[in-house]
Amino acid sequence: MDPERFLQVLRRQPKAPMSLPRLMEEAGVPPRKEKEAKRTLKSLVRKGVLERERGRRYRLSRAGQDVEGRVLVDRKGRAFLSPNQESGQRSQLPLVYDDSLRPQHQDRVRAERVQLGRQRRTVARLIEILDRPTMRHVGVLERQMGADFVQLDARPQPQAGMKVRPSTEVLILPGQRNGAEIGDLVEVEFEPAPDGHSMPVGQIKEILGRPGDRETEMRKLLIEHELDRPFPPAVVKEAEAFGTSPRPEDITGRKDARHLGLVTIDGETAKDFDDAVWAVREGKNYRLCVAIADVSHYVRLGTALDDEAYRRSTSTYLTDRAIPMLPEALSNGLCSLVPHEDRLCMMAELLVDETGRVRDARFHRAVMRSKARLTYTRVAKALDGEPDDECRELLPTLLVLAQVSRKLQERRLRRGAVDLDLPEPAIVFDEEGHPIEAVRRPRNDAHRIIEDLMIAANEAVARHLLAHEMPALFRIHEDPDPERLSTFVQLCESLGLQVRIGDPATPADISRLLLQLSEHRNGKALHQLLLRSLAQARYAAENKGHFGLASTAYLHFTSPIRRYPDLVVHRVLKQLVDDEPSWYSEERLDEMATHCSDAERKAMLAERASLDLDRTLIAEKLVGEHLPGVITGVQNFGLFVQTVEPFIEGMVPIQTLPSDYYEPDPYGASLRGVNSGAMYTLGDSIEVQVAKANVARRQVEMHLVEASSPPRRRPEPRATASRGRRPPQRDEPRRGRKPKPRHRKTKKRR
Repeated sequence: MDPERFLQVLRRQPKAPMSLPRLMEEAGVPPRKEKEAKRTLKSLVRKGVLERERGRRYRLSRAGQDVEGRVLVDRKGRAFLSPNQESGQRSQLPLVYDDSLRPQHQDRVRAERVQLGRQRRTVARLIEILDRPTMRHVGVLERQMGADFVQLDARPQPQAGMKVRPSTEVLILPGQRNGAEIGDLVEVEFEPAPDGHSMPVGQIKEILGRPGDRETEMRKLLIEHELDRPFPPAVVKEAEAFGTSPRPEDITGRKDARHLGLVTIDGETAKDFDDAVWAVREGKNYRLCVAIADVSHYVRLGTALDDEAYRRSTSTYLTDRAIPMLPEALSNGLCSLVPHEDRLCMMAELLVDETGRVRDARFHRAVMRSKARLTYTRVAKALDGEPDDECRELLPTLLVLAQVSRKLQERRLRRGAVDLDLPEPAIVFDEEGHPIEAVRRPRNDAHRIIEDLMIAANEAVARHLLAHEMPALFRIHEDPDPERLSTFVQLCESLGLQVRIGDPATPADISRLLLQLSEHRNGKALHQLLLRSLAQARYAAENKGHFGLASTAYLHFTSPIRRYPDLVVHRVLKQLVDDEPSWYSEERLDEMATHCSDAERKAMLAERASLDLDRTLIAEKLVGEHLPGVITGVQNFGLFVQTVEPFIEGMVPIQTLPSDYYEPDPYGASLRGVNSGAMYTLGDSIEVQVAKANVARRQVEMHLVEASSPPRRRPEPRATASRGRRPPQRDEPRRGRKPKPRHRKTKKRR
């Protein structure tokens, strides 16, 4: 079979892998010639012309292409390249290098894809080290054989997607303890090792406190995620120099929107208010105004304030504190849309019809004055017929906002937008700041109103900039990885769900699947797994659409106080309003997109670590107690469980389950005892006992309460087992197959 017919098809979509049936269909090969097609494709793979991916998917070889990413080092000291998402490479690659370039964990590097050996194994050959982050080290001071050591913490560093090398001991020379006592958690700074020392040497830089103490662990978390650095004095001084109110010359030439009934709606503990909304009915249409704090008026390019904002790129919200992108004088002061104060803003004025379509969009530099600082809880009560005095006066506006929101949401869902309404944990603290309870974060109609209005404003700005060919930072969400999605579909089918998804999958396919999951007893547990099978949203200089929102153009415009990409969009929009050329080149925007996406992922990891810490501290007080829970994950080493109240997570190790040989389902749907037939399945309700809470590692161990949680049973055993498995008997035949005859090996005659 002529291989060129396949190559022509793949050249039309060089970055997209294609399944065998689709490739044969596109190439005009009939199904009866499938074996011949396989032989031809296998030959092309052997020659290095094509790559074969899991799931019988083929694509043009990427050998010789450059790829950028982060270096990850596993516990055996082997280096891997974790590519940037925009590189198109989704999996980690072994990294090869010579002695002239020795990469370290978390280095940002550029490498070349090459294929080695007879098996054409794809690896990354290191070309250059682009950036080497300053690594800060935390550990516990110990004393062994008369010498002081710091046992470095073995937790993965931010962005590590795999197990890292084991703990390392750092020798502390005499006189370098700086007042630390044995057992203290400390930060250690490496120093050049004196002659005769083969192990790392350092001095103690800071004493953090005693391990397990919450404030000590929070300080460790801040160091781990590089969040403990204060604003430089020059940056604080620059922010405070603007004063507390806009100057008359700042207001000149702006649209006066101070007469509009704009209000802010945020959480009870929020301190920075960067968006305000107002709407009115005009015949069959709605006029919606979304006002966003004009941060770009104060944070100018080339200033120390802008450099620091770019370095941080995002605010990070831990359970008990916020690490802001901007100094407090701006984030909580001059740029915050506090009530009854003049504030500079960028306003999106949208005309929305009865079908939820935005028929017209205009954008202005404006000055506004918020009429009230409302909260989600108060607005939700007002919409339910229980307004307080302030909300009662604003109720006509709130009702129109709710109508506009509903129209926008209905239109978005009709086009197939994915609505993953997953429960999020929230921590409740006592008066002294100690975590006492983990609950599900409340979500009501007021949350949805703000969410819908912000999405509409973001889309309107994106379409406006694209129509005028202005470069910007877009928020993109690429199509799901076909392999991951296929695995998820197989998992659903193993649970009895008949799932149909197109190739390629569309947002409408995912929406239908979510509706199907909501009616299944395992649906809630499957929602989180579905989220993992989707790509992660990121920033990019090129508009590629947003799969989850089923949007052809999307960006972030509505939160410039806490996100740097929004600040960039404001600057570009102002240039368009003022009819000026763009300040940003495509190359610069590409660089900014990578930096801001990395910063966002670091912030997410820090926020997750903060939640894990406080949930572990709550679990520590519950050791020995029995709690109802749900199985949210199944692995060959145990079960992941989420308890109902309090809302914490833990793991049931396989060694603690009733004595048996356990076998995981190939798709991660269940764990089955080979002898007993006991089944532990994703989504099952069980009762667990909190056994251990390791605060330093932020991990909770749980044990199954067997008497109150009888496992479901399936009588028919399966053929093979996994970890902790029953070894198959020597002469035992597999089910449905005849035993193969065993032959004695003999020496081959020459």
